[in-house]
Amino acid sequence: MNKAARFLPVPFLVGVMLFSLTACAQPSASSSGSSGSQPAGKDTQQPIVIGLVTEVTGPQAGTGDNQTNGIKLAFDEVNQKGGIKGRQIKLVIEDDASTPPGTVNAYNKIIADQKPVATFIPNFANFDMAVEPAIKKAGIPAITGASGPGVTAVGNPWIFRVRTNDDIMGKLAAEYAVKEMGAKKIAILSVTGEMGAGASKVVKETLEKLGSPPVAMESYNMDDKDVTAQLLNIQKANADLVIGWSYPPDAAMIMTNMSQLGVNMKLLGSPAYGIADALKLAKQAANGHTVIVDWAPNDEPAIQEWVKKIEAKAKLPANFIQSVYYDGANILAQVIEKSGTEPKAIQDGLRAVKGYKGITGEYTFDEKGDGLRQAYIGQIKDEKVSVIKTVKGQ
Repeated sequence: MNKAARFLPVPFLVGVMLFSLTACAQPSASSSGSSGSQPAGKDTQQPIVIGLVTEVTGPQAGTGDNQTNGIKLAFDEVNQKGGIKGRQIKLVIEDDASTPPGTVNAYNKIIADQKPVATFIPNFANFDMAVEPAIKKAGIPAITGASGPGVTAVGNPWIFRVRTNDDIMGKLAAEYAVKEMGAKKIAILSVTGEMGAGASKVVKETLEKLGSPPVAMESYNMDDKDVTAQLLNIQKANADLVIGWSYPPDAAMIMTNMSQLGVNMKLLGSPAYGIADALKLAKQAANGHTVIVDWAPNDEPAIQEWVKKIEAKAKLPANFIQSVYYDGANILAQVIEKSGTEPKAIQDGLRAVKGYKGITGEYTFDEKGDGLRQAYIGQIKDEKVSVIKTVKGQ
């Protein structure tokens, strides 16, 4: 002890020692819990990183653009209002090159390099199924609009879906074909892979329960350039309606082939048939066909305002891919605002979402991670979908 210290009063020295011990016991300023409190100091200014694995290149890049624009619009609006508790959202995009292996590589890269608190993953079920083990290992919430039943049926607690599961969509489509369109001989034409196989199975089983089993079931590969042979087989089976389950580029191919062949049957197409990418490619060949979609514009002022904003950003007609990812991004931002940035807290927060009213519809996440349970039936004319009816599933 130095000379100055020897002359200090004992109570003063005891007070200093107690203060020092108390200060040492305080938690570090850089720690963060799941309560939603943000760390003090420099970290409060750091951006909140959200990852996006999507199709920047390759044949499905149109879907990637729609997904990206929906998410960007939502996050831009959040950031313009000051971000989340003063922190801006930073969206980091990695290209999956429109393939399942590319999805795995892109996801692993984004997790390793960027350390996001949550990710958006592709709108394709087979891509998501390929990366599912990596998502489970990472333990970071992943949001998708892929509709294939297997995406959430696999039981991965970190995956959340912001579209209607094809378990519901397939059933609604089959019921509408029989009960509303009056079809007697129905065929199914679907793309191979998780999404097409899962949906066609649901459609088949529903038709059988309705006493109208499919007269033909045909499939094709995602990169096929022609489905003439499949359509001729369906025609030979005397089908009066074909239920098609596809991705946007091949949906256009099917409608074009039907027109070229002069196939005299009705078409009830999956949501991809109502996407601008498909309608622009099919042009007049799409006219008159019926689609079941997750969302389509209506005359509500709030919807029309959003349509103007997304169309100004995307330079394309508004569609359900944009709307579901816009909703998903806003849901994620609200959960982070409330629960904080720890992945487990975000997971719990997403699971607790009940009755969130978005542009697309009302979201309530169930134990599997499915959030939406509705669809619209629409008619195609001049590259646009006009809503005929709203249908809801359980």
